Amino acid sequence: MKLASFKKEFLESITPLYNKDEASSLYYILCEESLALSKPKLIIAENMDLSIEKTNQLYNCLDRLKKHEPIQYVLGKTKFCNLNFSVNESVLIPRPETEELVNIILKNELGNKTVLDIGSGSGCIAVSLAKYSTKTSVTALDICKDAIELSQRNAKEND
Repeated sequence: MKLASFKKEFLESITPLYNKDEASSLYYILCEESLALSKPKLIIAENMDLSIEKTNQLYNCLDRLKKHEPIQYVLGKTKFCNLNFSVNESVLIPRPETEELVNIILKNELGNKTVLDIGSGSGCIAVSLAKYSTKTSVTALDICKDAIELSQRNAKEND
């Protein structure tokens, strides 16, 4: 299958659920991640042949998006404070407002203070504070075993 054919089918099937701009954004986010190509390269490569495996993967992702599953869960990752974080259904997707909060905290120079992140989820707050405020002691807590494992993995990947 050609990438252009997938794009046409993707946009036709998802546009009834999302506005045109959001549908286009979802297409490019999905393809950038799945095909490891930038948006300009995707535009140029519309005649590219997709392997059967890639085609199946993209259609599986499309099916999940059509069920209103957030793109971050579909891809299993998100960006937060310029760091990559794995996410799944056991944690909330970090919100832009949370990122603003972390940036405000970082601007106030924590120094040698201690931070306790209760209900840490993916660990985005704790990991970001630890990464960018190296003198600060940061502890993350959660009661969900899956969230703890995910947070630990995110901490290691962003160390």
